[in-house]
Amino acid sequence: MIKYKQVLILLGFTAIFLSCRNKDSNIYSETPSKRIQGKIDELRQELVNTQDGWLLSYFPATDSLKFSSPTKNIKTDDNAIVQLHTKFGEGGYNFYMKFNPKGTVEMLSDKDYNTVRATHISDFEVGQNTYTQLSFTTYNYIHQLLKSDFLFWKKDENGRLIFRTNQYLDKNKEYIVMTPLKLNNETISEKIYNIYYQRLLFERANNPILTIRDSDNNILFQSNFAFRQITKEKRYTVFVKNWQPKLYNSSYYSGLGSGYTSTESGLFFYPGIRLSDKVVFRTFNRDGSVYRATVDGYTAEIDTN
Repeated sequence: MIKYKQVLILLGFTAIFLSCRNKDSNIYSETPSKRIQGKIDELRQELVNTQDGWLLSYFPATDSLKFSSPTKNIKTDDNAIVQLHTKFGEGGYNFYMKFNPKGTVEMLSDKDYNTVRATHISDFEVGQNTYTQLSFTTYNYIHQLLKSDFLFWKKDENGRLIFRTNQYLDKNKEYIVMTPLKLNNETISEKIYNIYYQRLLFERANNPILTIRDSDNNILFQSNFAFRQITKEKRYTVFVKNWQPKLYNSSYYSGLGSGYTSTESGLFFYPGIRLSDKVVFRTFNRDGSVYRATVDGYTAEIDTN
């Protein structure tokens, strides 16, 4: 009986070994060109087969160290606050893309009212560079941001496609994420316009106040500077706190800032409003005149009243 069990175990290991060898031989029997073509076909099918299209969120240049301390003095000289906008980074842009089997892509952009409404059709290709590469080969809205070649990096657990460009070695210097869309009962024009309108609401606010609280409702940071610090063209904003508000010529200001873009329900900041290395607020949902985000018991609110 013992010998019979040993024989069965031996046969089982042999079957597993042979199965692994067959898989390995199949992998190595493919030529490099076949493996490359397989990756190209896989990405192309992913893009084309998504029925309702994709939303591409693109932050071309990010810097997590800019305006990332709630206490660091940003008034380095007499004109530092007046000229603060010269130190701003760059925010994000949204593009709707519907890829077609014949190699064309329908595109909308949240750049302005016209690009939200007018669909532009151009050509695209999927090829191979260092990575599998998505290229927009004829002019479309994406070319307004200079980069039109995107290197496919990975697909995340939520089905989003993560891309990079060859502009940076550090993957944290840019944010390029393509999210599959579900339209349900709305049109794509309605969806993209709603995203665009969320940004307009935020940018039209006179002087939003950022307040960050801990789980005990203690205020850890609250902006109080009377003049709004924002560049709508670059989609970047800084919330400034004057630590000496009773002084005519205060020498101590700090600021928390980030690039931003809009979502259907509010705002998305990247690299984010950073309270500390572990507490970074990115996704803010709008509730009336307040945009709210929560991270590990900490709450950030942007009040636009």
